[in-house]
Amino acid sequence: MDLPTVTRIATPAARADIPVGAMPLAGGTWVFSEPQLGVTELVDLLALGWRPITVRESGIELAATATLAAVAAHPFPASWPGAALFDAGARALLASFKVLDAATVGGNLALSYPAGAMIAVAVALDATVQIWRADGSDEDVAARDFVTGSQTNVLRPGDLIRRITYPAAALECPVAHRKLAPSSRGRSAAFLIGRTLPDGTGMLTVTASTVRPVVLTGLTDWGTVGAAIDPDLFVDDVHGAADWRRHVTGVLAGRIADELGWGGA
Repeated sequence: MDLPTVTRIATPAARADIPVGAMPLAGGTWVFSEPQLGVTELVDLLALGWRPITVRESGIELAATATLAAVAAHPFPASWPGAALFDAGARALLASFKVLDAATVGGNLALSYPAGAMIAVAVALDATVQIWRADGSDEDVAARDFVTGSQTNVLRPGDLIRRITYPAAALECPVAHRKLAPSSRGRSAAFLIGRTLPDGTGMLTVTASTVRPVVLTGLTDWGTVGAAIDPDLFVDDVHGAADWRRHVTGVLAGRIADELGWGGA
């Protein structure tokens, strides 16, 4: 889509060069998908040249500008089962290969849609989101605290996501996931990820069926997850009614518990 009000695209070489008030542009899959009335300036974050993917013994660091396709296809160490969730998350999105080649991990988090699958992956793997605050400071926020509601998060005007870091301790854990959509290629109505913690207990991350990520631990009957979540958190829209989403969330949670051997499902 054309953005007729835009008169300048800034290409900063460093953080100090980022113009105040400009709309961030990385993959552009959302920016150019609908009118951006009143936006006169874009800032091309790709010009900053951030390394997309960095693998260390301590974990994985993804630049906010890393594309979903690149992350999904990256050959992460086989000793990190959790890294398979990057591909699972990309596949859980309602997106063509063209979108996956351009859309970014940071953009997925920043939009904060309930069906933002990379949000689920970040929360499930105890990721940390580094934010460049508009005042020049940096702040690290736990991914589970980043999204506050449907299309709302802790970013303030002028803030940018710089990187997302996934610790090795979480990547080493066994994981399982389940997605449900009204159609095989439809928007996710529920996307759940389970991770077995080092002490053998289960941790479940619920997204898409809820307006923000919900993390649950310590349940004895994982099939009753729907009842353990505040009913006001379930999404109710054309892609699925709240009571249906609540029910299928419990069904998927039970299947994850069975796969990971949590028991009580």
